[in-house]
Amino acid sequence: MRSVQSRLRFIWADRIVLWLAIGVLAAAAICWCLVAVAAGAPGADHVVMRFAADSGAVVIVALLTLWAALRAMDFIAHGATSRLVQRDDAPKPASTPRPTGKPMATA
Repeated sequence: MRSVQSRLRFIWADRIVLWLAIGVLAAAAICWCLVAVAAGAPGADHVVMRFAADSGAVVIVALLTLWAALRAMDFIAHGATSRLVQRDDAPKPASTPRPTGKPMATA
């Protein structure tokens, strides 16, 4: 599990927005269940589809805006985002041997 987390490179900003998105989906599921009890499954489908059509895009834009703002705050504070940007994946050159004063063949 730890290797998956290290490969995904989620930071606190990503986790906040991910949990908010999960919360929105859970609220939609609870809303569907409550309306299904009151109006039946066809009524619940209609209400949830209208809700998604009216405010689904707004929720997505709000979450993306929040995510971008949190990532920007992390970058400005020199957090994990700035370390990811500055990280160079190129291999580092091998260290050069210390000069010993001897010819190369005897070193």
